[in-house]
Amino acid sequence: MTLLKTRENSLAEIQKLRQRLEDAEEILNAIRYDKIDAVVVLGPEGHRVHLLRRGTRSYRILVETICEGTVVMTCEGSIFFCNSRFAGMVGTPVEDIIGSSMLSYIPEEEHGKFNSVLEEAHQKSCGGMIHLKTVGGVLLPASLSASWLQIEDTPGVCLVITDLSEQQKNEEIIAARTRELEEVNAALKILLKQREEDKSEFEENILSNVRNLVFPYLEKLKRTRLNDEQATYCEILETRMNEITAPFVRKLSRRYTTLTIMEMQVADLIREGKSTKDIAELLQVSENTVMVHRQRIRTKLGLSNSKINLASHLKSFST
Repeated sequence: MTLLKTRENSLAEIQKLRQRLEDAEEILNAIRYDKIDAVVVLGPEGHRVHLLRRGTRSYRILVETICEGTVVMTCEGSIFFCNSRFAGMVGTPVEDIIGSSMLSYIPEEEHGKFNSVLEEAHQKSCGGMIHLKTVGGVLLPASLSASWLQIEDTPGVCLVITDLSEQQKNEEIIAARTRELEEVNAALKILLKQREEDKSEFEENILSNVRNLVFPYLEKLKRTRLNDEQATYCEILETRMNEITAPFVRKLSRRYTTLTIMEMQVADLIREGKSTKDIAELLQVSENTVMVHRQRIRTKLGLSNSKINLASHLKSFST
């Protein structure tokens, strides 16, 4: 019976010790994570209240509410404080981060870069670009700022880390939009060029059709016996047709102002591929006169000592 009571007493004592241990751990965690402001201690002079650095509480609240991740670590890289923002970045609870190595949240290939930033921070506050390794293995682009500080009698390092994933995403979106705009711009340039080519071809066709299908008959009509009214209509018709076919002549005259009206007419017909005989008939002049005009045109265009084909050269004025 006595042995049974002793066993029961031992179990009860163990239960009490276990409860006291749980209470002590709860109190330590409350102190560690700044969940209490003071503790009451029983000493020789009775109960005394000790404030737990109440002045630092406002700073902790500030650090917890900023958008950047904040880490305070020892010179050896052991983390003894981080805010919830940093914990959210790496996807790990704060209580699991405390006491771990900062290098465990940085890709191995960037350890050298991180240590270089810490060495530079000995002299002055500095920063750099790194990646954070999240719990899922995803690399998070971040901006790091480091500065040394004294924590009571122990030197340490304060890290401020900014998540750049949204900024990087926006930059990628902007880059993609820029590429799209460049592609659209290139396509528009091609379309505009094609439009200009189509316009030139359209003008060319109009000019060719008028020269080949209208003017020959108009010239023949002018050689017939016309009364005054009919002759006037022919002149009006010829004037209007020349206005339609004027673009080539205007381009040529703007570039080479020394060409006479007759030389521009001859140049226009040469560009159309007309022979000397055809031009002479259309303009009602001799073939020798046409040859003289051809030579003058070549001289004024700087082709007198060149083998460049005059008709091909003149066609360039249509584009």
